[in-house]
Amino acid sequence: MSNEYKDESFYLEYKPKYKVFHELMAKRLTNVLLVSSIYDSFMLEEDGRLSDQIYEEFQNLNLRTLPRITRVSSAKEALDLLQKKKYDLVITMRRVGDMDAFSFGSAVKKIRAIPVILLLNSVVEIKYLPSIENRGGIDRTFVWNGDSKIFVAIIKHLEDKLNADYDTKTGQVRVFIFVDDSVRFYSLLLPELYAEIMRQTHRLISEGTNDFQDLLKMRIRPKILLAETYEEAMGYYKKYEKYVMGIISDIEFPRKDELDKTAGFSFIAKVQKDWPNMPIILQSSKDSYRKKAEKSGCSFIHKSSHGMLWDISKWLLDCVGFGDFIFKLPNGKEVGKAKDVIDFHKKLAKVPIDSLIYHGTNDHFSNWLRARGEFDIAQVLKPRKVSEFSKGELREFLLSTINEIVLEKTRGIINDFSRNNYHPETLFLRLRPGSLGGKGRGIAFLMFLLNTFVSPKEFENISIEIPKTIVIGTDEFEKFMANNDLYDFALSEVPDQIIKDKFIAAKLSTKLKDDLKFLLRKLDGPLAIRS
Repeated sequence: MSNEYKDESFYLEYKPKYKVFHELMAKRLTNVLLVSSIYDSFMLEEDGRLSDQIYEEFQNLNLRTLPRITRVSSAKEALDLLQKKKYDLVITMRRVGDMDAFSFGSAVKKIRAIPVILLLNSVVEIKYLPSIENRGGIDRTFVWNGDSKIFVAIIKHLEDKLNADYDTKTGQVRVFIFVDDSVRFYSLLLPELYAEIMRQTHRLISEGTNDFQDLLKMRIRPKILLAETYEEAMGYYKKYEKYVMGIISDIEFPRKDELDKTAGFSFIAKVQKDWPNMPIILQSSKDSYRKKAEKSGCSFIHKSSHGMLWDISKWLLDCVGFGDFIFKLPNGKEVGKAKDVIDFHKKLAKVPIDSLIYHGTNDHFSNWLRARGEFDIAQVLKPRKVSEFSKGELREFLLSTINEIVLEKTRGIINDFSRNNYHPETLFLRLRPGSLGGKGRGIAFLMFLLNTFVSPKEFENISIEIPKTIVIGTDEFEKFMANNDLYDFALSEVPDQIIKDKFIAAKLSTKLKDDLKFLLRKLDGPLAIRS
C-alpha cells in the first residue's frame, strides 16, 4: 500500500448521532445467585410465582435485560458455586445453614467483590437485625412482601449505583436521592418509585424522533440512589450535586451512628442553600413535622397516608417536571400549557412576558427540560440570568435557543413523522415504517455525512445542502398493493398500459392522504416526487 493511504485520519467512521445512549447503563446484573432454604425457595416460587412475576415486571417496565436467577439452598453450596462461576449479585435469606447471613456475606466478598443483599421473609425479622454499622458483609437489607417488584427494585437500585458515575458525566443523566433508614418502608416505596419513574420516562420519550431512539432513551431515565444515613446521603449529594433533580427524604435517620431527629432538615438545608428551587419531599410518620417541612418550602407526606403514592406521582408531574409545563403569572394565574418541547416552543411566543420572567427567575424551564432528557437545551438556559436581558430579548433568546437545539437534534438522523411533534424545518422525515428505498437511503446518507463530517467553519464561502425530504416507507407500498388487490394483477401477462391504468385508479389510504395534505399545506416552492 502506498504511503498516501497510511494516515489513519483518512478513514471515516460511522458514529450515530445518539451514540451516547448506546454507552449508558453499560454495567448490568445478568447473573443472580439466590441463596434460600428449601422452605424459603418453596415460599418464593409457589406462593409468589417468582420466575413468572419477575419476567412480567421486566416486560411491563419495558426492560430488555432480564437477569438469570440461580437458586441454591445453603451457604456452603453457594460459596462452592461462586468459586466456579461468575455471578454479579448474591441475594441471601436469613436461613442459609450453619452460617449467619452477615458471615456468609463477608465470605462471598473474599471470593468475589460483588454486592450481597439480605432479603427478609417478613417485617418481624427486622427487629433481629444488628445496627447499620454492624451489618458487615451485607450491602443492603430488604423485606419480601410477596411482590416480585422488590427483585426489580433491588437489581435496578444496584445497577444505578454501578452506572451513576459514568452516566451522569457522559450522558448528563439525572439522579433522585431517596433517604430512609426504615427497611420496611423503603422496601415498600422503592419498587413503586421505580415503577412510577419508568412509566413517566416511557411517556416522555414517546416525544422522540423515531422508535429506535425512543428505546435507547429509556437509558437516560433518572437513577434512584438510596441512602440510609446522613453521611451516605451527603456523600451522594456532594458527588452528584449538579445532576440531582429531586430528593425524597425521611426526617429522622442516623447521623454519626446515632438517630438524629433533625437529620432530614439539616440535609435539605444544605441542598437548598446551593439549589433554592430543588424539588424536595420530606416524609415522616409524625404529622407534627408537617408545618416545619412546608415552611422550609418542601412537600410533606405522612408515611401512613393511603394516598402516598398518588402524592409522589403528582409531585413528579407538578414539581419535578414530568407533567405538562404550566405557564403561570407571579400571582399563580395559569396562562398557558405545553405538553412537549415543540408545543413549549410555540407557547413561548404567545404567553405574557411576565410569565417568562417568573419561570426564568425560578429556574422552572431548565428543570422541566431536564426531566424530558433535553439536557442540551437546559444546559444553555441554566447559566443565564433573567436580569441579563430586556423583556424583548428574553423572549427572543428563549425562542432562538430552543429552536436551534431542537433542529440540531433532528439533523443527520431519520425522523419518524408525528403531527404532535412535527417541526416544519425538519430536514428528513419518514412518513411510514419500512425500508427507505435506494434514493431515500442515498439522500439520508448524504445528510448524515454533511452533518457529521462537514463543519460550516471549514468552508465558510460554500453552502452544501440537501433538499427537505419526506420518504414513504415500503410498509405503505405493501398495504397499497394488498388493499387494491394488485399483486396478482401486476404479475399477470396483461399489457403494460392496462397495468398502468389499474395502478392510477387504485386508492391511497385515507390516513396517508391526510398526512400528505398536512405536510404540504404551506408548500410555497418546487416539489419533486421520485419513485
